Amino acid sequence: MSRLIARFNAFAITALAALALSGPAGAVPPALGAGAQHKPKIWQPADSPADAVQWTTLATTDSKEIQLDDGPWIVPVFNDDVKALDRTTVKVAGYMMPLENGDEQRHFLLMAYPPDCPFCMTAGPEYLIEIKTDKAIAFSYKPLLLEGTMQLLEQDETGMFYRIPDARLIKAG
Repeated sequence: MSRLIARFNAFAITALAALALSGPAGAVPPALGAGAQHKPKIWQPADSPADAVQWTTLATTDSKEIQLDDGPWIVPVFNDDVKALDRTTVKVAGYMMPLENGDEQRHFLLMAYPPDCPFCMTAGPEYLIEIKTDKAIAFSYKPLLLEGTMQLLEQDETGMFYRIPDARLIKAG
């Protein structure tokens, strides 16, 4: 009986090692072919109209660490395409992440991806826009389309890269 247990343990270890070496979870199954990508729909950025700022553009913002009197800070490094958006009126689609309790929100984060966990963010600051509105917007898990003046934040104490201080709702999910 102990030989059977030893064989089973050896098989289990080999199977786990093969699984671990086969690639990350969500790797493309060979049946899909080379170059194929399998991404669940939930991990796609919010659909944006052609005349809206695309999250892929905002995601090109890099970051660097600088030293200040109170310690290291992470600051954005905007490329020319993103710099061209500063102080212009833009449309952007995304998902609401409330900053306060309530059915309606005037100050929230707009995220490229849907919030999937109340304890963690789904992406970095290049995928978030701080939103402020005069007129409250009803909370929704569906994407919103907003319009307002894009501000690029060079060294914001909150760690944000983007803000729209005068957003208005164009379309709710």
